[in-house]
Amino acid sequence: MDQAPALMRWKASVARPIEASAPMETHEITPEQLLRANTSKWREEQIRKRAHELYLARKGGPGSDVQDWLRAEAEIMWKLDH
Repeated sequence: MDQAPALMRWKASVARPIEASAPMETHEITPEQLLRANTSKWREEQIRKRAHELYLARKGGPGSDVQDWLRAEAEIMWKLDH
């Protein structure tokens, strides 16, 4: 079974711009936080917080907890890499 179309849809959903109704906290990541990012608990907590922000921004609209989690994970990991 070809997984490419599903992967393309997932990438497109993650790459969409964030709506203004779902602001991400704008605090800078400190060097100490960057070091802690290597610990899965810290990373998971940041992802959990962002996924909750996305959930609240949807106000029960279309989407799912899994989509919120994957998008939050992509955003947090991107922020840590840049």
